[in-house]
Amino acid sequence: MTQNRQHTRHPGVPDNMRVRLFYALAAILVLALGAAAAGRGWAEVLALGPRQSMQGWAKEGRIDDPAQLDRATHALARAARIKSSDADLRFDLAMLAVWKAAQYPVWSGAGSLYRGRAIADYRAAIERRPTWGLAWVALAQALVRDGQDNQAAVDALEKATVFAPWEREVQRRAVWLGAALWSELDQTQRDKILAEMRSVLGSSPDTVIRAAATYGLVAEVQPFVTDEGQRRALDRYAESLKTRP
Repeated sequence: MTQNRQHTRHPGVPDNMRVRLFYALAAILVLALGAAAAGRGWAEVLALGPRQSMQGWAKEGRIDDPAQLDRATHALARAARIKSSDADLRFDLAMLAVWKAAQYPVWSGAGSLYRGRAIADYRAAIERRPTWGLAWVALAQALVRDGQDNQAAVDALEKATVFAPWEREVQRRAVWLGAALWSELDQTQRDKILAEMRSVLGSSPDTVIRAAATYGLVAEVQPFVTDEGQRRALDRYAESLKTRP
C-alpha cells in the first residue's frame, strides 16, 4: 500500500529531478527579469545625452549642428525600442521630429515627412499615457502645423483642456491653438478658450494679447482685459499687425 501511494505521488519523476527543474525555471525567470531591468537601464543611458541636448536647444532657441539632431534622434529611437512602453521617449522623439521638420520649407516633402513622424510619435505617447494633457496639446499643435486635419486638432485640443485644465504650459498653448482654430470651434469650445485666456492673462498677458491680436479676437477678449496697460498693449499690437506687409 505504501509503495503504491508513493508511486501515485511521484509518477516517474524522482524528487531530485523536480527540485532541479524548479531551480532551473526560477533561474530562467530571474535572468529574464534581470535582462529586462538592464534593458530599461540602458534605455535611460541612451536617452540621457539627447535629453541634455534638447534642453540646450530649447533654451537657446536654435540647433547649430543638424547632425547632432540626427544623432539624438537615432539614440532616442534605440531607447524607445528597448523601453517600448515609455510615453516620455515617444514624446521626446516627436519633439525632435518637429525640430527636424522646421529645418525644411513648409511645402517640402521632407518637412511633411517629419511632421507626419511627429504626429505619429505624439499619438504613440498618448496611447501609452492617455490622460497626458501636454501630449494632447502638442498633438493638436502638430496637426495644425501639418494643416490637414483641423477637426482632429480640435478634438486633441479639447482633450488637452479636459485632462490638464490648470497646467500652465497646456493653457498657454491652448490659447494660441484656440485662437488659430477659432472658426472651427463651436460656442461651448469658444467659451472654454476664452476662459483659458482669462486664466492665462494674469501670468502671461503677452500670450493672450498676441494670440488675440494675431487671429482677430480683440473684441472677444476686450471685456476681461481690464488693466489699462494691457488694453493699450492689445490695441498697439493689433494696430501693428495691420501695417505689416
